[in-house]
Amino acid sequence: MYETEAKIRVNGSKEGVVTWFASMGFQYVDTCYEEDVYFTHPCRDFAATDEALRFRYKRCSSGDAYLLTYKGPRVNEGFVKTRLELETRLEESQVKSVLKTLEMLGFTGKFVVRKSRVTLRNGGITVSVDEVEGLGVFVEVEGGGIEPLLREVASAPWFGGFVGKTYLELMLEKSKV
Repeated sequence: MYETEAKIRVNGSKEGVVTWFASMGFQYVDTCYEEDVYFTHPCRDFAATDEALRFRYKRCSSGDAYLLTYKGPRVNEGFVKTRLELETRLEESQVKSVLKTLEMLGFTGKFVVRKSRVTLRNGGITVSVDEVEGLGVFVEVEGGGIEPLLREVASAPWFGGFVGKTYLELMLEKSKV
């Protein structure tokens, strides 16, 4: 399935942004702590191919979840990105076996992104307000027809600019400085 999303840097607090989206009609869905492990492979440079293989552990108010996700190359340029996303939900009993299988195939869990996330929804649009360890506060807007909402966001008092990079790309960029 293809996902379309935009990422926005926040000037201000996560709580203020959640309140702003609630005033725009978005309903609270969940609060989570997420830990994302991104894999590398000796025979495939995911940075060069603009792909990602990620294992996510989610500890949420609604319960825990384990997800293995492949993200394909972006099919468009700019801050709104569209890419293939294949996601598989794992049972806790499957996690060790799946991670061991990846290791046996040469994958290495090399990069970790940690964040706290509040998710809100309005119709077919999902908003995630993220506090990313080492990076700050961001908003991700996902769904079809997000452009009108993005125009509203661009005039919000907390708007800090659109971001065309992934959290992993931002972390790698920051670590080079």
